[in-house]
Amino acid sequence: NTDLPEYPPTAENYRFVWPRDAAFHLVAAQILDSPGVADRRSNFIQWLNNAEQFTETGLLIKRYGTNGVLDLRYGSDYQPAQAGAMLWALHETQTSPDPQADELMRKLANGLSGAWQGTHFKTATQDLWENRSTIPAAGDVFTYSAAACAHGLHLAVKQWEGRTAETDKWAQTASEMQAVLAFDDGKSHYTRKIFTNGIKDSKDDTLDSSLNALIYPFYNANSAADRATLPKRERTVAEINKVLYESPRGVSRYLLDTYDSIVRPDGREFKGGRWPLETFWDALALHRTGHPDEAKVVYFELIKYLDELYEEGKLPNNWLPEQIYDKPEKGQPDLDGKGVVPLAWSHAMFVITTRELGIR
Repeated sequence: NTDLPEYPPTAENYRFVWPRDAAFHLVAAQILDSPGVADRRSNFIQWLNNAEQFTETGLLIKRYGTNGVLDLRYGSDYQPAQAGAMLWALHETQTSPDPQADELMRKLANGLSGAWQGTHFKTATQDLWENRSTIPAAGDVFTYSAAACAHGLHLAVKQWEGRTAETDKWAQTASEMQAVLAFDDGKSHYTRKIFTNGIKDSKDDTLDSSLNALIYPFYNANSAADRATLPKRERTVAEINKVLYESPRGVSRYLLDTYDSIVRPDGREFKGGRWPLETFWDALALHRTGHPDEAKVVYFELIKYLDELYEEGKLPNNWLPEQIYDKPEKGQPDLDGKGVVPLAWSHAMFVITTRELGIR
């Protein structure tokens, strides 16, 4: 809520709804068993059903205004991974029969399966960071998107098995997406994109910290296809920790990230910081891949550093920011406390990871 008096006037306007972020928030709210959590879930389902164009298409676009209108000032890019995340969240948080949630899952699954074309999506898709796209003619797929959508579709099949023939198409689509994840590109770990045609773009053939999602939440130990790619998923987590993590500030989204969420008169970007949500995600993935001690080091070093920023007055109300910035070089401004804070997704990943690590 950018109307909060503590929201920095130097930060980008984030008065939008990202269904992906909301998915993680719904799961975190249930973990906390916060008052009204069931109503919050129900209200969000209603909100999403009323979002512009969603009922007609079943597709989730980049981001929405708080009234559900598409935010077309920054494009109408299709982000299929948002549907995958929402399918996971709806399944994860369902504690009793819920026809409203089931129907939303059906709509999301039909949207995904209808947009898929064997080895890639029919139209251009955008990554979760909103700065890279696929080209249908090139047959490229974001690795995060393939994992999110395959997992979400399998959960939709599980929810609707025996109740609609549409599950056959969902299952086929999920299987094709898993085949893309199993594609042998010669690398020991995953990169941002999978190029099934062999034509690679160096800007996309790179490591991205969002790929921790291939361990959580978009991995199913009961799936033979997922188990077959587990070694590569585990190596990806190790590579993220090796390349993108720096103690104590945490994990970057990717190398040479320039987005810092600071508004400047000339619109320039400078240098992206470390993202707490990605650092918590890294700790969670390390824990799940058999490195509990290393996971706790990553977790507690970040907590300690955040506490220091709070004590310095840079994090009002002990809120978690979107980014933690590098220490300023001589003549450069200190950006901590001037970027986006609070970020709901950061708080959600803190809650989910704290539960995962068994910390009280």
